[in-house]
Amino acid sequence: MADTSSRFITQWTEVATQNTNVAATATKAAVAGQSHYITGYSVSSGAAPSAAVSVTITNGATTVERVELPAAAFAPIAVNFSAPIRCDSNSAAAITCPAVGGVTRSTVTLRGFTMYT
Repeated sequence: MADTSSRFITQWTEVATQNTNVAATATKAAVAGQSHYITGYSVSSGAAPSAAVSVTITNGATTVERVELPAAAFAPIAVNFSAPIRCDSNSAAAITCPAVGGVTRSTVTLRGFTMYT
């Protein structure tokens, strides 16, 4: 029997960058009849945040992962999950980095795949 599973899976990467004192949010929009699976994320900043901030990953309105960025310079953060985080069917997947202060640039990336449910 032929393997047809790849016809039902689509890989994706969503990226958002902000150059001013606003939040950066990368979103994979909800798709009817499909579930998103988050396989990893990354966060970087051009300078130290003016105050500590919480970067959140959400499944619809539910927070599924949170990482704290200190009010200090930090190396880019890259996380690959050993098991993907499954989002609810018909729900968006998103990562948000709040404003980090001043004109500091920050970038967030969310990686995963979508599967028909």
